[in-house]
Amino acid sequence: MIFSRIHGYWATITIASILVVFQGMTGGVEAQTGAKSSVLVMLNDEGDATISRSNPIARDVIAAVQDRMSQGDFFVIDQRTLETKAGFEAQDRMPKRDLIGFALAARSLPDPSLRPRFLATISVRASLEKTSFEQIGRLRVSGDIHDVLSSRFVTDWRAAPSEFRTDTFCTQLCIENLYSDAARSSAAKVAKTLERTLSGLVDGPGSNARAGTAGGRHCSSLVTVFDIEFNSFSDKEVQKITNDMEKKFPCFVDVTSFDGSSTNKMYGYKSTAPADKIIKWITTLFYRMNLPPDDQVTITKSDGKILLEKLYD
Repeated sequence: MIFSRIHGYWATITIASILVVFQGMTGGVEAQTGAKSSVLVMLNDEGDATISRSNPIARDVIAAVQDRMSQGDFFVIDQRTLETKAGFEAQDRMPKRDLIGFALAARSLPDPSLRPRFLATISVRASLEKTSFEQIGRLRVSGDIHDVLSSRFVTDWRAAPSEFRTDTFCTQLCIENLYSDAARSSAAKVAKTLERTLSGLVDGPGSNARAGTAGGRHCSSLVTVFDIEFNSFSDKEVQKITNDMEKKFPCFVDVTSFDGSSTNKMYGYKSTAPADKIIKWITTLFYRMNLPPDDQVTITKSDGKILLEKLYD
């Protein structure tokens, strides 16, 4: 049972780490253009602090991630089907390196739809606080994304935490049921985060056209000047964002202006891409910077102006 190791008023355990192997739409032998990108979800239960893959909470997390991602632009690969075709069977408490090795080995399978391009690790941590009148449970989810094809680290990310409160009479089974509900809620947030981040890696900055050109399927012949306002960002953060927008975003043309105070800066950005694409690429960039939208930053569009506001330092 996942709470058998809890002693005293505070206890923190790692509930699970999930490996999500993402098949990017790269064309050629990787995938057919126009098909959905395929995703393989696997549980990483390495270490005694994590729950085993047979635990119902683990199944709830995986099922929720699969369900959410299958509703979007992803084809979810069934793990057991892949294991059968690859001659591999995941065991309880397998080292993470073995699962990564499985992802690498899957790239040699005859079926191109089963060859992973990206690998994302999802770590879910739980804490339980007991007071004289209530119990407070928390789930925190974070992870990394790796490019399996080039064997390189891409980015790390985190999702908004989940929390529940209950009275002191809630039994161990009651607590587990509440954690199960929280796990499903967190998994939906994780899937949403992964959708945005992975979609941006496949269909985002630098994927369709080189910066400074009008090429790429998102670019048009119409040049638009976007007034982009930065609120409460540090100078270092603004420099990182504007540098990526100019060097990595498709359809970039020129910068018309850049001025403002230490906490509020205005940036004139000229591009042939539509506003919704620029916002999508900025969203992906924020995830790469560990600034998840709606959690740490907000993005607002109004009449050619894009307001980027950091919620807290």
